[in-house]
Amino acid sequence: MISRLLMSVSQNEIERTSERTKIGLAGAIKNGHIPHVAPLGYKRDDKKLVVDYSTKDIVIRIFDLYYNGYSYQKISNLFNEEKVLSKDNWRDSTIMGILENEIYKGDFVHGKKTKHPTYYEDVVEPIISKEMWADCQVQKKKNSRSYKRTLTYLYLQKLKCPKCNRILGGKATTKKNGNAYFYYYCNDCKIEFKEKVINDYFNQFISELVEYDSVVN
Repeated sequence: MISRLLMSVSQNEIERTSERTKIGLAGAIKNGHIPHVAPLGYKRDDKKLVVDYSTKDIVIRIFDLYYNGYSYQKISNLFNEEKVLSKDNWRDSTIMGILENEIYKGDFVHGKKTKHPTYYEDVVEPIISKEMWADCQVQKKKNSRSYKRTLTYLYLQKLKCPKCNRILGGKATTKKNGNAYFYYYCNDCKIEFKEKVINDYFNQFISELVEYDSVVN
């Protein structure tokens, strides 16, 4: 009985501590203390997220370009050519992440990848208007509906570079006979793999797995 009583008290204390932590975190977020790395266009000032005027124009330009018809890839290619922020490794996924981030309209979503995210409005100074952010989300839906991939990449978004661990991109060449040949590559490490080579490794792995399973069983 004493053991159960102690366990019950401990559980209640854990729940109260968790609730106090949640309340404290909510209060901190409402005051601009965003619990993440400062995104492009922002910086930390006394632990609060404030606009970084040295980079905010880059964010505004990304939204303007996308609103005016540029794709993620086209924006990243342009930034690589111009070496924006002295970088030549801008990626379409980076551009997409910026365009989808609510922080740029002043809002923040905590627990975005969980089943029950919490939405906070007007917690930091916005870089773009809520109307521009919403218009870009509408543009994104239009782009996804009109975009159709004509070639099927079996391993797209499934392979990582063995050197830098980045997700490999995909490309294909179509010969005069109509046959398509697929490749997966890492821009940073200048590595390229033929899809046929990956298929061979994959088939070998499956064969060994099936053989092992048959032996065990």
